[in-house]
Amino acid sequence: MERGNTGRWWLRLAAAGLLLTGAAGFVACSDDDDDGGDADTTPDATAAATQEVSAEEEAVQQVFLDAVAAWNADDIEGFTSYFTDEGLISSFGDEGQTIEEVKAGLPNFVGTQDLGNPTFLDTTVTSETATMDNTFSLGSVLIHSKFGLVQVEGAWKMNSEESDLPVDVPEGITPIEVDLNEFAFGVDTNAIVDATGEFALEGKNVGEQAHMLAIVRVPADADVAALLQEEDAEGVEFIATTGDVEPGASGNIVFVAPLDAGHYSLVCFLPDTDEGEDGTPHFKKGMLKEFTVE
Repeated sequence: MERGNTGRWWLRLAAAGLLLTGAAGFVACSDDDDDGGDADTTPDATAAATQEVSAEEEAVQQVFLDAVAAWNADDIEGFTSYFTDEGLISSFGDEGQTIEEVKAGLPNFVGTQDLGNPTFLDTTVTSETATMDNTFSLGSVLIHSKFGLVQVEGAWKMNSEESDLPVDVPEGITPIEVDLNEFAFGVDTNAIVDATGEFALEGKNVGEQAHMLAIVRVPADADVAALLQEEDAEGVEFIATTGDVEPGASGNIVFVAPLDAGHYSLVCFLPDTDEGEDGTPHFKKGMLKEFTVE
């Protein structure tokens, strides 16, 4: 199995539970009506930049804050008004989808989990374009995206999204280290179970192949390795992932609230790339680690 196909299979699996967008960035959809734990979802709660911003930069940032407010109010029409068609496709669409198809799918996303904790890392404005690099929480997970904006009839609109960007561990949070190796996770899961507030998982690739650290919630009595081979895996809720982590590198998952009660597994979905191998996903070779949060 080619690596690209594995990624698309994983996104289909994620869509059965909690998906960090079609582009793995701006939104999530969930079968659960989760309020995101203790996350502060007030749009302007942490929006103020640490340095002074110009009026132009503030106007660009306000577009995101207004979109967050519309999202949390389950106002689909208001939410889409802050995007161009290209922007909606970039944030929510799959390759080849039309804007009509993307808009038809938005009720499955908008308002299903709260957005909050917006922090603007960098905002750059020219005469008719702008970029906005920011982090925000989606439910209990911290997301990092970079948006491109354009002027449309005098109003700023989000026109593109670069998503699934690396997330730094915020100051004051000690990460729980997770070694990624062929083919196992090295971690004390008790540290995850015992987390009572914000925490982070730092996936360190100590192996020779690329790996990923993904976390999913699964039925307590399931054969997880067998379940994850099903394209429409019933009862699997995708929580978050580092994305691909190359040998010697690290990737973080930052939680703004502890995990809800349930049975979980750490998983690597990437294929075996050793010479002579057939691309078997790493989880089928034992790269699973289960634990339960009471």
